[in-house]
Amino acid sequence: MGIPVWQPYLSKHKRQRTHLGDFECESFELPHNGCPNVGYLIRADYLTIAYLTDMEYCKWDLRKQKINVALIEMNYQQKIMDKLDIDSHITHTVLGHASDKTTTEFLVQNKAHLQNVILCHYSKSENLNREEALAELKTKLPKYINIQYAIPGEEITLGCPF
Repeated sequence: MGIPVWQPYLSKHKRQRTHLGDFECESFELPHNGCPNVGYLIRADYLTIAYLTDMEYCKWDLRKQKINVALIEMNYQQKIMDKLDIDSHITHTVLGHASDKTTTEFLVQNKAHLQNVILCHYSKSENLNREEALAELKTKLPKYINIQYAIPGEEITLGCPF
């Protein structure tokens, strides 16, 4: 269509930086069951958003990045998966996606500057009780951090330039 697209996941060097208009974007590799995958840090003005989805975990320490907004995967609850028999679907879920525990650990580690958390790429099956997982996450983070699930078709106003 003639529109340039930045595709760091296609490069052997997953860690890249670029500017797109007023946005500074940085990509970094995220494990996803052997499939090429990257996360992004996007900076504009005084805010930083972390986009982390389709990942098993984030192997990078991002505390110095001062993340204000996290759009992050919480795909399943570990306690539910622990009770199920192992099959290929369960193996794919566990090896390719973030559990509630993994997501919570990342957010707690990076809570110092967080203002908003948007949970995404969540399981539509019985692998995640969203209300229970959200309530548990809220007990681990300061009350001033806005935490919600991304809902298809819904717009979220963050009070920032992106």
